[in-house]
Amino acid sequence: MKFLKRFWWVFLIVLVVLGGGYIYLQYRQMQQFQSAVAAMQTVRVTKGSIATTVGATGSVRASQSAVVNWTLEGQVGSVLVEEGDTVKTGQIIASLSTSNLPDNVVKAQTQLTTDQQALEDLKASQVDLASAQQAISTAQNALTKAKQKRAWLDSPTRGDQVSITAAQASYDLAKQEYDHLKESYNKVSRLDPSDLKRINSAIALQQAQTQLDKTWREFNYLKGKPTDEEIATAQAAVDLAQAQYDDAVRAYERFKNGPTAAEISAAEARVAADQGVIDSVNLKAPFDGVVTEVNAYAGESVSAGDAVVRIDDLSKVYIDLTVSEVDINSIQVGQAAEITFDAIPGKAYTGKIVEVGVVGSSSSGSVNFPVTVQITDADPSVKTGMTASATITTSTLEDILLVQTKSIQTANNQKTVFLVRGGQPRPVAVQTGATSDSLTQIVSGSLQEGDQVLANPSTLTTAANRPAGFFLFGLLGGGPPPEGGPGGAGGPPSGGPAGGGGPPSTGPNGGAGGAPGG
Repeated sequence: MKFLKRFWWVFLIVLVVLGGGYIYLQYRQMQQFQSAVAAMQTVRVTKGSIATTVGATGSVRASQSAVVNWTLEGQVGSVLVEEGDTVKTGQIIASLSTSNLPDNVVKAQTQLTTDQQALEDLKASQVDLASAQQAISTAQNALTKAKQKRAWLDSPTRGDQVSITAAQASYDLAKQEYDHLKESYNKVSRLDPSDLKRINSAIALQQAQTQLDKTWREFNYLKGKPTDEEIATAQAAVDLAQAQYDDAVRAYERFKNGPTAAEISAAEARVAADQGVIDSVNLKAPFDGVVTEVNAYAGESVSAGDAVVRIDDLSKVYIDLTVSEVDINSIQVGQAAEITFDAIPGKAYTGKIVEVGVVGSSSSGSVNFPVTVQITDADPSVKTGMTASATITTSTLEDILLVQTKSIQTANNQKTVFLVRGGQPRPVAVQTGATSDSLTQIVSGSLQEGDQVLANPSTLTTAANRPAGFFLFGLLGGGPPPEGGPGGAGGPPSGGPAGGGGPPSTGPNGGAGGAPGG
């Protein structure tokens, strides 16, 4: 019996010691947890804008590049440019020595004179033919007018009824005007001859008299019968116009079987070919640009195909990027890009998308598409061949809810932030949208602008996941699952270790509610 009592006393002492140790351990963990919460930084939920970007790399190239080669063999007579020189289209950049020209150049110089003369002869006949055609048209018009005038003279009057009626009407109007002015003059005729009214009235009356006489003569002429002299003159005009027309037709007949357009084109091609061979002695710049390489010097012997210079058009500078098939449909012409170079540290350039490829190429199991960016503020530091990194802005969202990306935790496909209110963090489930380097859009969740969330909740999660963490959260008043999460809403905290405890509260599958107060 004594042994049994002793056993129970020992058991109770051990149980008290173990229980006290466990409670102390839980208290220390709670203190550490609360210290971690107090030490954690918070960040503010804000509203703003966010840009979605796509990154890619590529190489710089000029707008145009060309290597100019010799087309003849011979000896270099002169090289007229150096690296860095600016050249214009058609500018001579190098020449072969004329003292030792190839045979085909010498022959072309001789043949050019012959072919030019042949072309001039063909074109002269073409000019004659065009002149003959014009002469026929002019003579035809003159003959038609002469015949019409001669035909009018065969009628009883010089004019037809329409022209006679019009002449009569003109005369009647002139007579009325004259009579009116005559009456006005009679009223002022007794005034002094130097009086301005009398002078003006006299001038107007004289002009009316002149017009009246003119219309009367025209009327009488049209009503009159043509004279034999007028008929003879008109007939002579017809005969002359007919002769001139016949001469024009005969001249046209002489030239109409001249050279065809094909013959003219062939003659021009022969002259151009001769000139091209001669001009090949001089190499010319194919476009405006800058000489970036010189590979020839005076006095050296060269063959057809040997490189002379390289010319780059640096008025516009481009970057040829490769973009993954995952991102290519978000890239469009006109989008802005920020460009950086490892070779130009500390400086960023701007650019814009000018071309988006429609056919991808496969390499190492991935498909990429070509995208071309024009650097809009390039300077001499940017050189062709440099490797560039481009960040393309594909879209910009304005006035959206934003949090720091590092404040979001993801577990079991659920994204969560820890909302801090009253000094206590609690998890809130959220749905996210667009992201940038440091910010993420909050699409849904019970967050508002101005809320404070834990900047880096990983420490909190680590502390909460320590052994006996369930009891720790019980001591803190119970931790609900994230609001809006799959576990349903848990009970709110209801007191700490030393606070007055309310009744425990639970939701479906929820965590333990607040523990009774101590």
